[in-house]
Amino acid sequence: MNVYRQTGMLPDRLASAPTLPDVCIHLWTLFMDLHSSRGNNGYGPNRIGYSDLDAYQRATRTRVSAWEFALIRKADDAFLETVRVAK
Repeated sequence: MNVYRQTGMLPDRLASAPTLPDVCIHLWTLFMDLHSSRGNNGYGPNRIGYSDLDAYQRATRTRVSAWEFALIRKADDAFLETVRVAK
């Protein structure tokens, strides 16, 4: 999306990406909220941890179930793997 914001041109790969099913939007929003406040250890981004989720739940007064957090962790694993491979 940075390319799109900077140039106004949407890359083909992004334009042809599948859309997110409506039932997944709340999980994606949750992941992006947690991701946006993720820390960095000097070598790369930190994993989204239980303390991050606890702080998020207290700050937003929401409750995230165990299965939802398990999916968030899988998305986080994919993100971290992508960052690791890109280096």
